[in-house]
Amino acid sequence: MIIMQKVRGVISGFILLFCSIFVNGQDTKYNTTLYEFMNEVLHQSIRGTNGDVIFGRKILKIEWSKYLNLDYLNGESCDIDKFAEPTDTGLSNEDIDFMINMNDSLSLSIWDLKRIEKRRRFPNQVKSRANNRAKKYGGYSWIRYSLPLFNTDYSIGIVFVDKRCGGTCGSESIDFYRYSKSNKQWVRFAYLTISIS
Repeated sequence: MIIMQKVRGVISGFILLFCSIFVNGQDTKYNTTLYEFMNEVLHQSIRGTNGDVIFGRKILKIEWSKYLNLDYLNGESCDIDKFAEPTDTGLSNEDIDFMINMNDSLSLSIWDLKRIEKRRRFPNQVKSRANNRAKKYGGYSWIRYSLPLFNTDYSIGIVFVDKRCGGTCGSESIDFYRYSKSNKQWVRFAYLTISIS
């Protein structure tokens, strides 16, 4: 009886150790991928903007439970307003569960600007242009992002994007990126527009 209790204790210890290593491994994978992903997203987002968009340092907090289901993401459900055709996102139910668990474990609230490669373009070089645009349109043009979520093998990433063009217009969308192994970069392949004005 005492031997069985000791064996159970040893097995429980190994299980806890394995779970701890697995969770820490996932955190390490996320932290490594996070800024690689966001730098590519920012690089693609600022092309064609003449650099007059201010990057919002505060991370968007999103209630992902509204959006993280396959019917919604694939454009088949319209219980929440969005403007999009059905799109095959390449995500499975297993991926969705993985993303929900990932989201529940994230706690960052501000971007680490030292790890944002394009940070010098936001906002120092654009202050005068941004001020002129603010006078013309009644507010600054800026862009803010949620923390990205990734599928089980980190080949697909999604991020919530909030863009404002002055005080008069803006849009919110969920952007989908796929990692291209040949180019070693993230490429946007789909998006769902949540709101537009």
